[in-house]
Amino acid sequence: MSQPFKLRFDQMLESDPTPPQEIPEKQEGQGIYQLPGSIRNLGFVWPDGKRSFHQYAYLPDGFFDPTGERNLIKLLFSSFTVSLYGYELESLFKELFVQLPEWIVINDPRYVPEHEACVVEVIIEAKER
Repeated sequence: MSQPFKLRFDQMLESDPTPPQEIPEKQEGQGIYQLPGSIRNLGFVWPDGKRSFHQYAYLPDGFFDPTGERNLIKLLFSSFTVSLYGYELESLFKELFVQLPEWIVINDPRYVPEHEACVVEVIIEAKER
């Protein structure tokens, strides 16, 4: 390492603009984690108000079938299969590929918007163990 470089590097270390951060002490009643984690979930909301969520970590495979009157997205989680039926679902499939959607709202089939992704039916089936 050259001498001028070493001097500049030492100067940079001496004038560190970031002060050391204090680590908060663990308080009584908190679990192992003090801050929310980065676990990503996919949630479903039915028209009658029911909800469910599932972790993206257990979603290794997905399939898209644009043929037929309704599109089909099949999500193969490790312990169950989710089938999404609807219209214009290719954009939703691309978003699922990069784990973007947080909630998928199932719409009443009578109120389908034109030229917009719309899920009208979700079937969740448990896999045999």
